[in-house]
Amino acid sequence: MAQGREIPRMPLDRDPRRPFDPAPELYRMRDEGPVTLVMPNSPEPAWLITGYHDQRALLADHRMSSNQMLPGFPVAVEGIKQSQGGGTTLTIFGMDNPRHDVLRRLYAKDFMIKKINELRPLIQKHVDDLIDKMLAGPKPVDFVAAFAFALPTLVISDVLGIPYEDQKLFREVTVKIVDPSLPGEVIASAVGELGKYLDGLLEIKLKDPKNDMLSRLAAFCDAGEITREEAVGAGMVLVTAGHETTANMTTMSTIVLLQNPDQLDEIRDGQNTALIANAVEELLRYIEVPHYGRRRVALEDIEIAGEVDLKPCAIDVPPL
Repeated sequence: MAQGREIPRMPLDRDPRRPFDPAPELYRMRDEGPVTLVMPNSPEPAWLITGYHDQRALLADHRMSSNQMLPGFPVAVEGIKQSQGGGTTLTIFGMDNPRHDVLRRLYAKDFMIKKINELRPLIQKHVDDLIDKMLAGPKPVDFVAAFAFALPTLVISDVLGIPYEDQKLFREVTVKIVDPSLPGEVIASAVGELGKYLDGLLEIKLKDPKNDMLSRLAAFCDAGEITREEAVGAGMVLVTAGHETTANMTTMSTIVLLQNPDQLDEIRDGQNTALIANAVEELLRYIEVPHYGRRRVALEDIEIAGEVDLKPCAIDVPPL
């Protein structure tokens, strides 16, 4: 970092002409060196790692921790840390190995290709019903409310086993959880409310299991494979990550395709499935929804590019 330069504050401003591209400042930082100090959404500065190979090495280094409760961790949403400090367990995103891999293997069973393919007819029905409803309703239509949010709400309810009549509740709560502009206590309260709801639903599933993920999580609890807090944490991750982010991704992908009609025309008829799959992958790469980067805290000194010692402090790996 150049002498006397003010520490940049994250997230960095993006070019309004290319709002989905990484911030221009990131490229300058990367050219200047592999690390630079930044101010994330936390009280203390953190090291920003800009080099690809350094990023890969650090993310695989056992001396880097995902535990958000450790001192110096650059939390993305302070309210979530407040709720965790109040007793809510860390989610799988905030766990280190070996426990992280144990839980990931358990949870992944519901997201294997075979399992997802079984859901295709139901998802397709939801899509068709929502489109029919939009076409039959008043114009213009609010695409975000009528489709982008409605579809993942229905699908995550099917996957987890959340009653359709409770969708309004978890929709209102998750909107607060993923909004870093809200006061920490508001976010913490929303996290607590969602956790309490899911805990009660797990109790119901334990007594009357169905063919859904919450029922399987309840069974894991009953068998002693996971704790009740871990089951609640898994549900919270899936409700927020599988609902709010999916809705935003659908909305922004639609905007990108509408801004590039020639590319939209190539996939519009739906016949070239390989091209559609490639388009989905490219949109997921190009549009990074959370904009938080990959955050870790160093457990001991780590040398970067032969010149920097990362003492126990935070790092932030941006999406480049």
